[in-house]
Amino acid sequence: MVLAFLIENPNFIDVKKGAFELIYTGILSIGLGFTLQTIAQKHLPPTNVAILLSMESVFASIAAFIILGQILKTNSLIGCTLILLGVIISEYFNNNKV
Repeated sequence: MVLAFLIENPNFIDVKKGAFELIYTGILSIGLGFTLQTIAQKHLPPTNVAILLSMESVFASIAAFIILGQILKTNSLIGCTLILLGVIISEYFNNNKV
């Protein structure tokens, strides 16, 4: 943020217009999200954490659809489906010890 102010000419009116988004991103997405993630990682096996974190792009796509109304393209839907199927299969075989 400091670098942006040094390199660019910020328009404080635009910053004020985007204040909600900046605060939301800073506090909820980054602050709360990473804090809860760190706490949860202490109590879960590393393999489960790795599998869950591989779903990050799927969750981001779903959130973009719900919050921002973005429409996912076919490639994105296929990618999300493959990731989800991979997680389901790995959890299924992990629990059944095949």
